[in-house]
Amino acid sequence: MKVCTSYGIYDSIIPDGNVNINATRRKRKYQFYRAVQDVREGHDALFFEWDGGKAVRRSQWKLVDPRGAYTHWELYDMETDRTETRDLAAVYPERVETLAAMWEAWAERVGVTH
Repeated sequence: MKVCTSYGIYDSIIPDGNVNINATRRKRKYQFYRAVQDVREGHDALFFEWDGGKAVRRSQWKLVDPRGAYTHWELYDMETDRTETRDLAAVYPERVETLAAMWEAWAERVGVTH
């Protein structure tokens, strides 16, 4: 089964959680694999890291730092704003803080370098 992600197209993701990866994108694909593993193990969030950008999705909320600058997180309610046009970070600062802390803990656990 081909799976398309922001990291590229994987040849397969098989039920035991193994990912068929090539050496040229091993680090990023490993990070995607870890995000998939986290969800499969019963965690309630999905974490992303790409070319300096980062994000976490938990329930209807998606927290994104597209530039990875650690200065501006954007918060979106994916149930009401699937196209990510209304940044709610200023409206829900406590949610931003919680999700950002979750992302940092995940990044440290799986070895994402900043």
